[in-house]
Order: sequence, then structure tokens, then C-alpha cells
Amino acid sequence: MKEKKKLRQVDRAWFDRRMAEKSLSLRGLAALSDINPSNLSRVMRGLQPLRIEQAILISEALDAPVALVLEKIGTKLPTRLIPVVGVLDDGLHIDRRSQRPVTPPMQAFPDLPLNTVSVVCTDVVSPMRGWQFCFVEAQGVSADAVSRLCVVRLEDGDEMIRFVRPSLRIGRFDLLPLFNKRPYAEVEIAAATPVLHIRP
Repeated sequence: MKEKKKLRQVDRAWFDRRMAEKSLSLRGLAALSDINPSNLSRVMRGLQPLRIEQAILISEALDAPVALVLEKIGTKLPTRLIPVVGVLDDGLHIDRRSQRPVTPPMQAFPDLPLNTVSVVCTDVVSPMRGWQFCFVEAQGVSADAVSRLCVVRLEDGDEMIRFVRPSLRIGRFDLLPLFNKRPYAEVEIAAATPVLHIRP
């Protein structure tokens, strides 16, 4: 007999209030968040997890902090620490050689893998200053990296955070920025792994 999967406890009343304030239906929120409406319905019923890039788009649509959206969607509270392995500049380029920031390791959510690490934005002019991006180190392009926000390593060794999209040329990818940063078109990448969590 199969064990029944535990549902997430979603604060649906909070989402309904926020959507009403913005004059949005569930279908409208799905459209603004670039999520299939039936998938968003499953997320709202606690049947499906919410990916971090989806949480970012929902937070923008509802004008609420990402951390609050994650809390209201039923993401479990942190229970262990995640080490910081590098720093980010305003362009979301990763530097692993710089001195680590004084930012303490962040608390990890229980559903994150044990080998999760993070990078933190330390650029004083960046609106993302202090944000920590969690991921699992990868060798090669992870199967679930395409169409997601990822930590990407180019063939020349440069690392950055970008959305990974398939390019028209086989074996190449388009790297799209999180905000108004520089995109990269039709590049070969050495490694890509999804961002699993962002702490603003």
C-alpha cells in the first residue's frame, strides 16, 4: 500500500485577500506569474511545491516579500545552517575568491538537500544586497536546470545567476537576467544547477 503524501499547509485566505486587493483571480495570478493555472491551483491546495522563480513572480504580482509568499504557501521553517561559498556583485556574477562576507550561514529549510550551499550579494549599490541564493554544486548541466533560475558556470569559468533557456542552436543556451542585467545569447555552459531558495 502506498504511503499518502503529506500536504503543505497553505494559508489560502491570505492569498485570496491579496488577490482581491489586486483585483486578481487565480487565473490572473497564474498569468502574471507565468504558471499554468492548473499547476497554481495544485500549489494553492498544497499538492505541489512552489519553485523559487515562481515565488518571486507571485511576490511581485501580489506586492509581497518573497519570504512571506513562501511562508504562506506552507514552506517549512529552517532547521539547519547553509554555508556561504561566494559573493555576488550587482550583475549577479559570482566571485568565490573574495573574502567571505560576515553574513552568517543561513538557516536551511528541511526539504533542501544536505549538500546545499549559498552565495550572498555584497554589492553596496545593489537592491539585492544581503540576498542569499541557495543551490547544490553541479558538474555539468542539471536535467532540471532548463527554464529555471540557476547558478551557471560558463566554459571560461565565469559564474553567474541567470534563467537558463534553450537556444535555437543545439547544445547552446540563452541566459536571461533576473532583473535588468546583461543577457547572454547562444552560449555554451559548463554547468548549471537550479537555485533552490532565496533569502532576501
